[in-house]
Amino acid sequence: MARAIRHPSLGELPGSPPRLARTLNRLTTPRSAPASVLRAHRWLYGHSGGRVGHGMIGAPTLLLRTTGRRTGRRRCSALCYARDGERFVVAASNEGADRLPAWFHNLAAYPEVELQVGRRRLSGCAAVIESSHPDYRRLWKAMNATNHGRYDWYQAQTSRPIALVAVTPTEQAAGSPRDSFAHHQGRLLEHYGVDAMSRSMEIMEPAMRVHLLEAGHGEPMIVLHGGDGEAVDWAPLLAAMQDRVHLYAVDRPGFGLSDPFDYRDVDLRRHAGDFVVSVLDALGLESATLVGGSLGGFFALATALDHPARVRAVVLVGYPAGLVNTAPLGQRVMAAVPPLARRVLQSAGADPDRVRAQYRRMFHLDPDTLPQVYFETRAAGMQIPGSLDTFAVLLHRLGRFRGYRREVYLGHDVARLSQPTLIIWGEHDMAPAAAGRAAAARMPHAEFVSLEGVGHFAFLQAPQHTAELITTFLDRTNADRSR
Repeated sequence: MARAIRHPSLGELPGSPPRLARTLNRLTTPRSAPASVLRAHRWLYGHSGGRVGHGMIGAPTLLLRTTGRRTGRRRCSALCYARDGERFVVAASNEGADRLPAWFHNLAAYPEVELQVGRRRLSGCAAVIESSHPDYRRLWKAMNATNHGRYDWYQAQTSRPIALVAVTPTEQAAGSPRDSFAHHQGRLLEHYGVDAMSRSMEIMEPAMRVHLLEAGHGEPMIVLHGGDGEAVDWAPLLAAMQDRVHLYAVDRPGFGLSDPFDYRDVDLRRHAGDFVVSVLDALGLESATLVGGSLGGFFALATALDHPARVRAVVLVGYPAGLVNTAPLGQRVMAAVPPLARRVLQSAGADPDRVRAQYRRMFHLDPDTLPQVYFETRAAGMQIPGSLDTFAVLLHRLGRFRGYRREVYLGHDVARLSQPTLIIWGEHDMAPAAAGRAAAARMPHAEFVSLEGVGHFAFLQAPQHTAELITTFLDRTNADRSR
């Protein structure tokens, strides 16, 4: 049985990759690199804390740490990998040599291993997949595609069938907080009748694994959740829109089932645009409509401003962070005092009843209009290790007591927003509707709609009306574009 290792707290995590690290990660090596290059790659990967190395040899790479079968010492190998659900798959290719790699003998003796994937470290249990295994051909094809055909070339160099190894992380074991959240996510989607596929994919910037819910067919639409939430929070709107568009609701970095992320040293505006563009690249989309609320609205606006060719239209459902330089007093206090934010968030996320109270008090929503499974799912998401600490750090990076930080405030830039934009604002939203209307007036192609009796979450309180507004807006936008 693999043992869990302690995940570092946010205070122990290394900073985000600097420009040099990103440049090094884009370097590639030839099919058979000199041993000195591979040793340098492994050294950089380990000593940079994963900031350099994940994509440096032209394919996703992890560090596999095994226990020496003779010495009992820790050994480290850098290996290309593919994903199979939650498992990490590597190949015992040894670059086509007739002998097996040393790490393979080690894990055969001691299957408890440790992985480092980018900056994420976790323990797991390794299982050998021989060529006779029914999954072998499928996994070999995935490995070969990930590494640009190199494994077929390696196999041609040796008479031994190259075995594969699958490592299952301990944190994915049944009963973990992530597993509990995934279970609640399925229940919530079922409640609203959302026919969505839950899947994950690798993106390049930041280099990480991102989870998303995919539903529907037609025009592509990326849905970006707010605050400390998750993609499934938008289930009522996904249900109302799934017959009209192709939806991709994404868990932002550090939340839901996406990989953990450290926001302390990140340029948030650049990160937002890079993240959304990387999601589009991974999905094979040239452009899409972006739908976001609250902090998700900031991600949508930042991407539209800084990567205009990748965004067809923007839909902001609820007060978007950074559009107007005002925020509720409680949010400003938590932004100014991160330890207080952690205590408040941990208290609010302790159980579904407290989440219900928070929605009534902070978001002006009657919790009795939502099913209990919604609040159970939100509470399960908040209990994923690191998620609340991540949001406390993110709040501090977004603003201070006086309002949003200069680098986050987008109000001065929206006058050059080139895309058609729809803003749906609740009468009791987290900033006055007049402020949102004034911001919309500065945008060249914006429509502003205020919904009476609605708070911060129009997609929860009026999902059908919100869906109709979005559909009408997209139909009109497409008609204007075709003229």
